[in-house]
This record gives sequence, C-alpha cells and structure tokens, in this order.
Amino acid sequence: MLDFILRNSKSFRNTAVLRVLYLAFVWSRLEYACVIWDPYYVKYKIALESVQRTFLRYLAYEQDGVYPIRGMPGFLLTDRFSVLELQIRRKYLCCMFLYFCKHH
Repeated sequence: MLDFILRNSKSFRNTAVLRVLYLAFVWSRLEYACVIWDPYYVKYKIALESVQRTFLRYLAYEQDGVYPIRGMPGFLLTDRFSVLELQIRRKYLCCMFLYFCKHH
C-alpha cells in the first residue's frame, strides 16, 4: 500500500496530504488488531518499523529535496514529523485496551 501511495503521489507537493494518505491507508493497517498480533520477535518489529521509516524518509525528501543520510536514527525522523514509533503506539494501544477491559 505504501508503494502505491508513493507512486501515485509524485505530483503532490503538499506534505500534509501525503501524511494524511499514509495515516489513513498504511498506518491504520500496520496497527490493525495490534492488541492480538503484536509481534514478539525483533525481526518482525523491525520489518514494521521499516515501513514507517521508508515513508518518513520520503517525506523528508519532499520537504528538503534530498534524502536523509543513511544510518540516521529513526527517532530523529519521528520527532521531526511528530509521529510516534509504531512499537510505542502498539504498547499504548495495548495499555488502553487493558484499561477499558478493567473499567467497563
């Protein structure tokens, strides 16, 4: 889905539109039912985070005109674009699920 968005949004110059497309179509799929299937193995967590990192690198390219340097820590990009890392977001959603199970 991310490749589809990146391919078909080449003419978009507004990064807010790209962000909305990512959050609606990609991020929602990466988070879907995360309470149930939250990956245990590190290699699967890395695979999920790489999808988000790819998008954030593209977003930085659209804003700056050059890609970020290789090896740049992911938290710099997530901080720059005010996006939570997927692992943190999954933990938050799991905690919210437990809270609502207990109090409702």
